[in-house]
Order: sequence, then C-alpha cells, then structure tokens
Amino acid sequence: LADNLGILWIAMEGTTITSAVLVGFHGDKLGLEAAWKYIIVTTIGISFGLFGTVLIYGAAVHAQGGVVEGAMNWSSIAAIAHDLDPSIVRIGFIFVLVGYGTKAGLAPVHMWLPDAHSQAPTPVSAMLSGALIKCALFGIIRFHIIARNACGPAFSEGLLLVFGLMSVVVATPFIIAQHDLKRLLGYHSVEHVGIITLGLGFGGLWGTYGALLHVINHGVTKALVFLIAGDAIHRYGSRDMRVMKGFLRIAPWAGTLLLMGAFSLAGTPPFSIFMSELVVIWGGLKLRPLLCGGGVSLHGGDHLCRPDSPCGADGLWYRRQDRRPRTRGPTVPVGDAVARGRDGAAGRVHASEPEPRARARDGDHPWITQSRQKSRSRPWSRY
Repeated sequence: LADNLGILWIAMEGTTITSAVLVGFHGDKLGLEAAWKYIIVTTIGISFGLFGTVLIYGAAVHAQGGVVEGAMNWSSIAAIAHDLDPSIVRIGFIFVLVGYGTKAGLAPVHMWLPDAHSQAPTPVSAMLSGALIKCALFGIIRFHIIARNACGPAFSEGLLLVFGLMSVVVATPFIIAQHDLKRLLGYHSVEHVGIITLGLGFGGLWGTYGALLHVINHGVTKALVFLIAGDAIHRYGSRDMRVMKGFLRIAPWAGTLLLMGAFSLAGTPPFSIFMSELVVIWGGLKLRPLLCGGGVSLHGGDHLCRPDSPCGADGLWYRRQDRRPRTRGPTVPVGDAVARGRDGAAGRVHASEPEPRARARDGDHPWITQSRQKSRSRPWSRY
C-alpha cells in the first residue's frame, strides 16, 4: 500500500526477517537450514531490487531537474515515466524483476521456496504461499507500469513472459516426481506464480485481469489446501503421500475439502482457479497464441490429484495393499488371543478392529515409524 518505493522495499525486507523466524520455528536441523536458506537467498535477491529502485529513482530525479518533494513516490514517477531515460529504466527493471522475483518465487531464483514451505509450520506455509509471495508480485507490477510507459510494452512484457514460462517449465517435473505433500504444494506455488507472471506478460485487458484474479483465487485456495494438508500430516505422522491412504474415510469433511482444493489447483472446472487461468489463456491467445499454447500444454503436467496422493484414486477410500473395505479383523484362536493380551471366549474370536488412525498407519515403513516416535517425544508435533 506504500506509495514510496523506498518504504515498499523496506517493508519487503522486513517481511523476510520476520517470516524467517517463523520458518525455523521448530528449531530442528532441516527447519533451521530452510530458514537460513530463505534469509540468504531472499536478502541477496532483494538487494538487487534495491539497486533497481535506486536506478529508477535516479532517472526520475534527472527527468525532474533535481530532487523535489515526492520524487521517490510511485505515483510521481509513473506520471513522468514517458520522460525517463529508457536505457536506465531497462537496467533498473531487470534488477527489480530479479530482486522481487526472488521474493515471489520465480524460477530460477525459487530455490528457497520448497524448503521454506515444507519445513515451516502449516499456518506459516499457508501465509507464505497465500499472501507473502503475492506482495512481491504487486511490487513487480508497479515497476512494470513504469517500464512499460518509459520503454514501451515489448521490453517489460517480454521479460515477464520469459520468467513466467521458465517457472512453469521448471516446476512441472518436480510436481510430477514429488512425494512430500508440502514440498509438492511449494512447487505448485512456483508454477502458479509463473502463470500470474505470464498473464502480466501477455498484457492487455484480459491478460492483466486474469493475472490479478488468479492472485486472489490462488491465495485463497492454496491457504485452504495447506491447512487441510497439515491436518492430514498430523493424522498420519508423515508428509509422504505414499502412506496417506483412506483419508476421506478417516476425515470425511477434511478429505472433501482437500479433494476440492486439489482439483482447483489442478485447474479443473468449475473451480475459481480454472476461471482465472481461462481468462489468462484467452488474453494470451489474442496476443501471443503460440507461446500461450506451449504454456497450456506444460500446465497440463499438473498431477496434484495423481493416484498416489491423498486425494487420488488410491488414497480416497481404500488402502493400496487392500482395495476392499476392512470391516473386521482376522479370526485367531482363543489361545493366541489370550497370549496377546486380548479377551476371548470359547471357540474362535475376531481380533478387534483397529481405529481409523491406526488403520491408516498400518504397513508404515520403518523410517516413518521412527519419525513418529521422535515426534511423540516432543511437546510440539511437527506438521
């Protein structure tokens, strides 16, 4: 909301420091590593943003004939953007795009985002993906308006298209191969930030409107999915989607919301993200049909609802090992039941049916069992 570009940069750097503390909240090795990576990468990136801000401010001062009141305000610079030196504005916009793009999670400067989203507590991950990275996008939009008026639309829109398409290309294979649920959602954020950037690069009424609409739709949907994913991780004691089976039967309401959010993130109609992506595609087809077609085909690689995910075909109702509903346990002799500490009557008895949570954990890998035992020993469970 700040009109002064210097205050905008200070506030952006302030969010880095405060959110890094939240990323490393649990204090374990992986969490601290993700927090330090987040601080180092985003601080270096935002330094480039400061240098670009200074360059554009210098061009504005030169165009105004000296330092005047409000010379660093975005509204004042945008009003005289046609008088700015195009060569200085080009260099400044490149630095700003790299700097604020690092904070937004644009590829290839996105390396902090999957680690931070996966190691942070679930409410913090929802905030990072749903709101914080969108703030950096609004900073890019402000400088994009200045560069567009000073250098013409081709330069800034071309850079946005390059970074946006690169983000979609880089994120898609990681989405397909990822088994960690929260890292998967992190790479989904990289892809959707790329879609927003593509909409801004397409320009025009429909491209810009679709990008801004996608900011709202993705922020709300991703926050919901992160919170439901945190509930699933807490129930199963693991982030590995290969062991998250039968979630819809264990938690019908949460499973339904996770299923709806997953279909929305995958761009399935009639959800809100499908509508915003459709507007972006329409804007791209009107201006750059070939590039838009390539981006759509890559976005088709979304596999958040693949069979091995909690909302996939294998994870909705039955376990992978047993596709039949388990209604009762196996029969055991009375002697075996008594020897195992169970109460039995004459003849044969049925073993007690495991609780839903225990059934979901049946057949865990050894490293998952060890991780769950460690989490139980701590007062705050990691999910």
